[in-house]
Amino acid sequence: MSLPDLDLKKLLAMQELCDRITDQTRALAATQKAIRTLNKDLRELESLYEKDWLALVSDKRIDAQDEEALTASSKKGCYSVLGQDTIWNALQDAYQLQMALTKLLVRNLKD
Repeated sequence: MSLPDLDLKKLLAMQELCDRITDQTRALAATQKAIRTLNKDLRELESLYEKDWLALVSDKRIDAQDEEALTASSKKGCYSVLGQDTIWNALQDAYQLQMALTKLLVRNLKD
């Protein structure tokens, strides 16, 4: 004796949803690691910026070759850290994204 078609369709839909939720949950688990790594990098950049940035960029020994090396080492579409806004923007963008993610998670929190 088999299930009526409607009941089987419901179970198949539940199976598909359950499998998708499992896959999505696994994908989001990697996000936890990325956020932890991001926060570690943020703390390190903030510390280096507060302790060393002004002295380093004000150093009279920085020449065109040093500037070129820094520009060449930055990823495509990114700017040199010699520009203070580069660091500020990176920190602010990361902070704003984390706030947006936090708000999204809180809004969608399930009991």
